[in-house]
Amino acid sequence: MSRHTEYGNSPVGRLISGDPWVKQTTDMNNRPIPEDKQQFWFAVAIEKNAPGMNEMLGVMFKAAQAGYGQSPHIMAQINMGLAATAFSWKIADGDEMRANATTGEQELRWKHGQGCWVVKFSQPSDVKAAKYQNGVPTYCDPSEIKRGYYVTVPFSTSANGNMDHTAGVYLNPQTVCRVGFGPEIVGGPSLEQQLGAGPGAYMPAGMTQTPQLPSGAAPAPAPAQPAPAGMPGPQPQPAPSGMPGPQPQPSGMPTPAASGMPTPQTAPAQYGGYMAPAAGGMPGTSRQELDDSIPF
Repeated sequence: MSRHTEYGNSPVGRLISGDPWVKQTTDMNNRPIPEDKQQFWFAVAIEKNAPGMNEMLGVMFKAAQAGYGQSPHIMAQINMGLAATAFSWKIADGDEMRANATTGEQELRWKHGQGCWVVKFSQPSDVKAAKYQNGVPTYCDPSEIKRGYYVTVPFSTSANGNMDHTAGVYLNPQTVCRVGFGPEIVGGPSLEQQLGAGPGAYMPAGMTQTPQLPSGAAPAPAPAQPAPAGMPGPQPQPAPSGMPGPQPQPSGMPTPAASGMPTPQTAPAQYGGYMAPAAGGMPGTSRQELDDSIPF
């Protein structure tokens, strides 16, 4: 076969799996990959009707045809396009379903890939990072591109040279260029998935739902309560024999009741529970999404 390389740009899609700047050191079964075969691998979900998708497939078809034009059995697969069963286009159907290994229920094979073609890029050497700034592409630090952001990928493609059921094309990224933002996709289970709905009604001995005083500390004195309406307040005690008792002093100030002024109210007892969060949460926050796709 002859090796021929074609170049193109992917349509805008969402970076949903892998990492363009971290080499894959283990395979999907967590087995070590030999160092000379390790790759930078990532997947981009591109809407099936995205402008430029057919052009990208045309570039890949041209490279495949150039490589396998003299091999009729492989060309038969190439001519089937993405429906080929024995030719690797490095493109998966984002609407593909699979059985969950734990529950057996059907679920999307590619989380975040619904309605998209999932394009899988790989490269043995470093991939450059770029972004658009005022409409002009410029190189940037890879930390500025996260999973969940929208990117376009300039790429090269050529036939891989295999003559059996593993025949296919390479899809090598040249640069990953950020063109927009989306909700960041983070690996690992979310806090809600880790903890569930809580421990239920079970409460170990000594546990309360409000803070407690340190062990051995005396409880704070209860605030004085006003006497109930209609009940006499505390009365002055008579002075010891031979001593005059305290005499009321005229103040010249009217009493609150006489002046129409409101009577002072006692302060409410201090709130002892946890402060409730503000309604609606913090502004600008959003729930992070979880990525569980496994490269293949």
